[in-house]
Amino acid sequence: MSEATPVGDIDFPPGSFSIWLASTADGAAAQDFWILAADSYPNLFGEVKGSVRRVDLGEFGVYYRVLAGTWPDRDAAGQVCRRLRLKQPDAFCKIQEN
Repeated sequence: MSEATPVGDIDFPPGSFSIWLASTADGAAAQDFWILAADSYPNLFGEVKGSVRRVDLGEFGVYYRVLAGTWPDRDAAGQVCRRLRLKQPDAFCKIQEN
């Protein structure tokens, strides 16, 4: 098993930036997604933590968001998204301020 295994929902430091990589209705699938992303792109995600955040969307159900972080500013997080999209053009990558 990879060292990239998320522990669960990590509280990233306020004012830092993370990137939202995926959402799924299955928490185990969300953890598997992070492991695959971290293992596939160690140069992008090797130095950051993965987090699986449970989000209750009411009538739409519960989803699990895969987040990676943190970066000190929006530009640094944006650079990671751009580099990810060079490798995988259809990748979902949304910057979030924590």
